[in-house]
Amino acid sequence: MPIPEHPLVRPLGFVSEELRETLLTHARVLVMPSPFESLSMVLLEAWNHARPALVNARCKVLRGQVERADGGLYYGNAVEFVATLDYLIDHPAEARQLGRQGLAYVEGEYRWPTVMQKVEAVLRESGR
Repeated sequence: MPIPEHPLVRPLGFVSEELRETLLTHARVLVMPSPFESLSMVLLEAWNHARPALVNARCKVLRGQVERADGGLYYGNAVEFVATLDYLIDHPAEARQLGRQGLAYVEGEYRWPTVMQKVEAVLRESGR
């Protein structure tokens, strides 16, 4: 999907794993504007770094993940985007708490032991 040109947007394209880790380590918030996501790996990676997320409310999957994790905020229009981003920047303690809650969600839902237990339960149920 082509990225529209804008003076305040700098598309980076593919980044190395090392650069991605550096960016996530030093980010204040992950902004995920896409309305077309399923399970978002970058969202989970940001939470793995205890970073809060700001997601597009039109994407039901991302909004649902943020609500379940209490790991960020969502916006439905440009005014809400500015307000929620300003809030996260102006309230660093609250933003850090949202990031920690996102990390707790990843710990509880997406670590291998938990994922394998879920897969095994599905397989047991399908084998009946």
